[in-house]
Amino acid sequence: MRRGALALSESVKATKVKLQHRSSDSINDRVAHLLGQIESLPGKLRHSLFVRRLNDALTHVQRNETAEHLEDELKYLADVEAERSHDGYALVRMIIWATPMLGFLGTVIGITLALGDLSPEALVNSPKEAMEGLLSGLSVAFDTTALALTLSITLMFAQFVTQQLDTQLLSVLDRQATRELAPYFRRETPSTDPQTGTLQRMAEQMTDAIQANSQRQTELWQKSLNQSHQQWVQLMQDTGQSVHEAVAGAIDENLRNHTNNLAMVEKQATEQASDNWQQWHDTAAETLQRVTDQQQELTRHGEVMLKVIQATGDVTQLETALHQNLRALAGAKNFEDTVMSLSAAIQLLTSRLGKPMPRDSQVKLDDGQERAA
Repeated sequence: MRRGALALSESVKATKVKLQHRSSDSINDRVAHLLGQIESLPGKLRHSLFVRRLNDALTHVQRNETAEHLEDELKYLADVEAERSHDGYALVRMIIWATPMLGFLGTVIGITLALGDLSPEALVNSPKEAMEGLLSGLSVAFDTTALALTLSITLMFAQFVTQQLDTQLLSVLDRQATRELAPYFRRETPSTDPQTGTLQRMAEQMTDAIQANSQRQTELWQKSLNQSHQQWVQLMQDTGQSVHEAVAGAIDENLRNHTNNLAMVEKQATEQASDNWQQWHDTAAETLQRVTDQQQELTRHGEVMLKVIQATGDVTQLETALHQNLRALAGAKNFEDTVMSLSAAIQLLTSRLGKPMPRDSQVKLDDGQERAA
């Protein structure tokens, strides 16, 4: 855009420069008069491209003291200026060429960082979050390529527009320089000169050669641009294929690792659950056996207690009967023999029960019975 503005500024300055005609038989006087007018111009106009072109052409005429080759000199100056303008875009062309490479480099670095941040532990513990982080890193990584391609295309269009403006400016300057200098040196070569026809033919041949050379140069530039475009497209395709293969390989490897880790974790969990189930089964069987033994022991104790209760009831009934018999036999003559028999029967019953008879269950005689005895 800056070069386009400069081109428009140079075109405006060229329209402001008007040289005054002066009739003189001497070429040196005419050249000196024109150079004096150029020196009297303001600083901005004097350093413009159009004024420098006029100054260089007049210097050539002054140095050779003839204007026979003025048109050739003007064409030479135009070619030099065109080459200089083309060389001025060398840095821009290099930036346009390097911008996609930098974008691809940023993409490769972003993919490397995204894959480096992906850990197997995260894949095992939270695979969904890990894959979301990976996809987020890859989307950010490809932003550099998109940005680089956008900048490259923008710079290419800007360069094309600016070059067109420069080319048009140079064409305008060439035509205007020819119009400004041609009236001053038109009479330099008389029409009766025998070499006029030869020079004219040479000039026409040179013009044709320059046009053909320009045509060939344009074709070469177009061919070079087409080759660069094809190389750029091929490079983009190769880079995209490489990135696709790298990402696919990394994702496949991570998925295989994730599958292996899940299978290992599942196997460990299954083995641990099986061991725990076996332990629980053994513990439950042992507890059931203990409960069964305790139940059998309680059953035996209940049976013994039942027998004891039955025996206690029999003893109580026997004691009651003994008390009644003692009261009935208290006054009998053979009371002592009866008491001894009853005592023997009681001891025999007590020995069968397996424990001594309580003191409060023993037979007690009242005072009348003792005295009777």
